[in-house]
This record gives sequence, C-alpha cells and structure tokens, in this order.
Amino acid sequence: MPPGTKADTCRQYVLPKLYAADWDDERIAEQPTFTDGRIVVSGSKVPRRPGKRADYILRYRADMSIGVPPPDLLDTLLQNVPRPGARGFPLGADNTL
Repeated sequence: MPPGTKADTCRQYVLPKLYAADWDDERIAEQPTFTDGRIVVSGSKVPRRPGKRADYILRYRADMSIGVPPPDLLDTLLQNVPRPGARGFPLGADNTL
C-alpha cells in the first residue's frame, strides 16, 4: 500500500487514540490554523506569511484548547519527561507528586 499524506497517517494512528480517550468529533479540530501569520513589510507591500497549523487541537472547554504535538515529536517529548523518583524530580514527603 503506497504511503498516504500526513493527514491520512494522523487519521489512521492519532484519531483512534483520541476516540479511545473519549474525545468526540465535536471537540476535535483537524489541521486548524491557529495564528494569522507573520506580517512582512517589504516596501509598500505588506503581505502575510502562512499561519501556523497544528495536526489537531482539542477543545477542552469553550475557552481552553489543547494542541496535540505530531506523533514523532510526541515520542521525543515523552522520552525527556522526568519520571517520578528520578534524580532532579522532587517527590512530596509521602513519596507522591
């Protein structure tokens, strides 16, 4: 099977995990633009660069959205998260977070 687009890959791997975590289509925005884009002044022209896009943005509440990092970046981020009890990661007096 030939490789699909990035959106197809996200739909195949990320969406099922979001559905399994009880997110529904009403609260999932796929590939939205979340900035207007940088303004570039060049002489008398003032064009905008393309806005930043996310693979998914989850709407937790009407006033709070959560961006979902791309799967390859998410793996890297999770590898660098300190584990409870690791050096430099403080625990409470009763060994809880």
